[in-house]
Amino acid sequence: MAPGKPIPDWAIDQQMELFRHIYRPLAVLFPTRSATELSVTARSLFSAVHGMVTLGLEQKLIAAPIDALRNEIAMIVRAMVKGLAL
Repeated sequence: MAPGKPIPDWAIDQQMELFRHIYRPLAVLFPTRSATELSVTARSLFSAVHGMVTLGLEQKLIAAPIDALRNEIAMIVRAMVKGLAL
């Protein structure tokens, strides 16, 4: 998107649907957390995984090898969720 150009509503709706796939399980795992906390955590998890996938597919910086990427992402997500439970 060009700087300063508004994001179309359809793009926001699609992105929010992606976050809901993360938000809903987090809400079940952490029922005492507020909607705001869950929303921020969902977006953070999405961003972390998105970064791993992007860097991995482009093989930039010190990315995980493509054949290990799926397992590494699963390990990171599990570790984060376990850490949130503390």
